[in-house]
Amino acid sequence: GKYKVISPRNEKDFETLSDSVDANYKIVLGVYQLPSFAKEYQKFLTRELHYESKLVQLNDHPKKFIYVCVQKEFNDLKEALNELKKIRKNIKSKSVEITKGEAWILQTVNK
Repeated sequence: GKYKVISPRNEKDFETLSDSVDANYKIVLGVYQLPSFAKEYQKFLTRELHYESKLVQLNDHPKKFIYVCVQKEFNDLKEALNELKKIRKNIKSKSVEITKGEAWILQTVNK
């Protein structure tokens, strides 16, 4: 497909994942259906965790979700995974509840 969720659960998962050709990786901190909620969450991330974020929408996704992603994108999965580890650790250390679950990676394939 054009996109894929990458959400490693343990250290072994982080080590066994591999890059896809022409892929781009975004770290997702929250998913919303309404733009107003997504924008409020962006403000929260900036205020509480000092993360700059952007809103991403996949045109070909039937539900038109709005993904709140870390500003930086990655072309290398290993880099994205290393950053994901840091973000998960930081969020846990601050005892902040991000929207239901953990941060994860959204892989999109460039055409």
